[in-house]
Formats: sequence, C-alpha cells, structure tokens
Amino acid sequence: MSMTNKEKHEYWNKVINDLQLSGQSIKSYCKVHDIPERLFYSWRLKIKGRITSSHSHSKSTAFINLKLNDDNKVKSTPLKLELNNGIKVIIDSCFDESLLKRVLEVMKSCSV
Repeated sequence: MSMTNKEKHEYWNKVINDLQLSGQSIKSYCKVHDIPERLFYSWRLKIKGRITSSHSHSKSTAFINLKLNDDNKVKSTPLKLELNNGIKVIIDSCFDESLLKRVLEVMKSCSV
C-alpha cells in the first residue's frame, strides 16, 4: 500500500529532522539509512518551506560580487568554489552567467 501525500511529507520531515539531530553529513546519513541521496535532496526541496530556522547552528552562506579585470591571466584561470560539504564547482573564464546562477542556487540549497 502506498503512502498518501500527507504521510510522505510527515515521513520526510522526520528524516530531515533526524538528520539534523544526528550531526551526520547527508551522504553518511543516507548511506546508513539506505536512502538514495537524490531522493533526499528532492524531498528536502519539496518541503523546504516547512523547515524552520533550526539550522542556525550551521555556517551561513553568502555571495559576493567579483569584478574581474581584462588581464588575460585572470581570464585563463578558472574560479574554484567549494562548499563545506565537499561540493566543488570549477568555472571556466567563458561561463554562461545564467547557468552559474542556477548552479549557485542549487549549491546554496545543498549547504543547509
């Protein structure tokens, strides 16, 4: 018998709360509890609005504006971003700005 939508939301709220209380990384928690990470992230995004500010203990994420000059050396050096959870993004000098914005939003949502 399959769960109702309400039951699914209750289940995933519990999973997210358990993860926060455990102090484990998402990767290790999912591995121990045999939960596919993609499924976890998908549900966390679905119920994100329901999660309160109980993550105040985690490091905040901030974005800053970078101004690059026209120096060729700067253009040929890729920009490397790494979150505390190990997610890395390497950005080449000829990047698509809209794609970068979308990637940064995903990275921001994963750093909770």
